[in-house]
Order: sequence, then C-alpha cells, then structure tokens
Amino acid sequence: MIQQENQLDTARSSVTVPIKELEKLKAKVDKSREAMDKSDGLYKQSVENLEQARITWETDMEEGCQLFQQLEEDRIYKLRDILWKCTNIDSQVCVDCDESCEIVRQCLEKCDIQKEMLDFIQTNMTGTDRPVRIEYENYFDNSRDKSPILRRRPPQLLPPLKSPKRLSPKNSNDYSVYSSIS
Repeated sequence: MIQQENQLDTARSSVTVPIKELEKLKAKVDKSREAMDKSDGLYKQSVENLEQARITWETDMEEGCQLFQQLEEDRIYKLRDILWKCTNIDSQVCVDCDESCEIVRQCLEKCDIQKEMLDFIQTNMTGTDRPVRIEYENYFDNSRDKSPILRRRPPQLLPPLKSPKRLSPKNSNDYSVYSSIS
C-alpha cells in the first residue's frame, strides 16, 4: 500500500506521466486502501472473537474448577465421615468385647473346681457296678463242653463317696469311681 502511494506521488510530481497511468495508480491505491480497511475490520473482528472465546473459556474454566473443588471437598467429607463411623464401630466392638470378657471373668471367679467336679460326677456317673469280665472262649477246641457257662463275678459295691479336700494331679487316685481290681 505504501509503495503504491509512493508511486502515485512520484507520478503526480512527474509531468511526463500520462493521465491514464495516473488514474490506474489512483485506482490501485484506492483498491489497496479498501483491502486494507477490509483486512483491518476482519482482524478487529477476529481479535474481538478471540477475546470473547477467552472470556468464555475463563468463565467455563472457573466454573469447572469450582465444581471440581466442590466434588473434592464432598469426597473428603464423605471419606472422613465413613472412617469416623468405622473407627467408632471398631471402638464399640472393643468395649463390648471387654465387657463380655469381664462377665466371663466374674463367672470364673465364682467357679469352685471341687464342687464342679463332684456335681459332674454325680450327674454323669454310670453306676456302681463294674462291667462283667469277658472270658476267652476257644470255639475251635473240640474238647469243650457243649453247654457253655458264663462265668460272672458277683458285683461289688463302691464305697460311699467322700467329700474331696482338693483335686490335684498328685492324688487323683483318691477319687476313683470303681472299686479296685483284685
């Protein structure tokens, strides 16, 4: 454009340049000026569009960041709440377990081993008679009597139970339920 204006100014100052040539140069300058104005308008519109896009992007970015921050805060809050509740549940389970253990300890303190043993014996004993002794009988012996007689020992009664003083591994034979084998 500047070059064309310079050519037009040079041609005007020169006397030898024909008028037709001068009009062509003037038309060229006008055409270049119109193209320059049109390009400047397009550039201005592009800059305005770019600025509008930047403002839109900035607004969307700010909204997105606020949304992501809110989501992260909610996530942290929920995670903290869940962990807090789990910790409280674990703590309550420990307290309940300790209370149960204390109840068991209290019951065990009341336990009298000698009394429990005597109660067990009285409740579960099978009787005072010993089982009958089983004799060996040879079925292949031809000389045996055809009428077998079972040999039984007369039942022996147990002596009355004595109240034990203390049951310990040293004197555990003191409390036999059966009579001794003779």
